[in-house]
Amino acid sequence: MVPEFLSGLIGSRHGKRYFLQAAKQTTGIATINMTQLREFAVLLPPIDLEQQYLKFVEILQTLAVKGTRSAEKHEELFRSLQQRAFTGKLLVEKAAAVAD
Repeated sequence: MVPEFLSGLIGSRHGKRYFLQAAKQTTGIATINMTQLREFAVLLPPIDLEQQYLKFVEILQTLAVKGTRSAEKHEELFRSLQQRAFTGKLLVEKAAAVAD
């Protein structure tokens, strides 16, 4: 089994639901014993499907990074535009462009 696939399975809704229900709460700390850990139903698809899953996750992570960078760039441009608008530079630049 590909370790990243198992990690994804444990972190999935299925995994979280199981471990939250199986965990024992003592003074705000959740614990799982080996019996409960062994009883977790592990879905074991063929290795090629696990590898496809990993490729899909990598693509999603790449897109998430690109989306974050894009949002940061848009925020930076918006702040720059706000700064120019509040200092009056935006109107001066627009008037100069209209005059040309």
